[in-house]
Amino acid sequence: MPTVTLVYAEPDYKLAMRIRGDLEAESIRVVDDLTDGAIVMAVLSAQGVKTPKITDMLNTATDKYHHIIPVLAEAVHLPRVIDHLQPIDMNQPNASQELVKRVNFLASPQAPRPLTSLTPAKRKENLQSSIFYAVVAFGIFVIGIIAVGVFGIQAPEDEYYSVETQVYLTQRVYIDQALPRGTEDAVNFEATIPHIPTKARQEAIGTATWIASGQDGTFVPNNTEQAAQFQSTLTHLSTHVHDRIVATVTQLALTSIAITPTPTSELTPEATP
Repeated sequence: MPTVTLVYAEPDYKLAMRIRGDLEAESIRVVDDLTDGAIVMAVLSAQGVKTPKITDMLNTATDKYHHIIPVLAEAVHLPRVIDHLQPIDMNQPNASQELVKRVNFLASPQAPRPLTSLTPAKRKENLQSSIFYAVVAFGIFVIGIIAVGVFGIQAPEDEYYSVETQVYLTQRVYIDQALPRGTEDAVNFEATIPHIPTKARQEAIGTATWIASGQDGTFVPNNTEQAAQFQSTLTHLSTHVHDRIVATVTQLALTSIAITPTPTSELTPEATP
């Protein structure tokens, strides 16, 4: 059987007695004091919202996590502590049925947990907790200053560096194992190939291959044909300077590496600026 604690101001006595009768007719127990598990029903009017008895009951019920049902005797603003709740206006049709329905729902296992609010008691409790933690934090700070400044206590450097060294060596092991060791590995090297734009993959594969073979980590075209397709120098340039760039890269390849150039139509190394 649900239990309702009915609280009201003296001017709302008649309405409160009507509510009591409606609830008791539906086998709902109505009491005047706050008991465990009771649903608090507050009758609110212009006079009621200013009554200390109602204010105190609302604050106590909120602090103890009771369900609260605001009941309006007239149109008034809800007290701040319960202004998040949906009131029931007794001037509306079927208000008594709505009261019974709300009580039965809040007393059922399907009811949500009571919503809470910041009451004066909770404000005081929060303030006391804040002061306590502030004092503790300041005490730890002072102890730290004294320990470092007076007694010269410092962090264990040897232990710190040994841990950092172990982390570094562990990272190197995994990185070294993951590096490509040949052209085939470089082609399938996930960190550089599948996740980069398609037009840049050939240069990435060539660079990874050179690094794996111990060469200079830069992909260098070996002839005019490769230079003409060397996307890192040509793709982002204006087309009217492509021919000169191709000739320049080819000349660099000829002078730095012993190769045989691919025959071209008009481009020659001597034509470079």
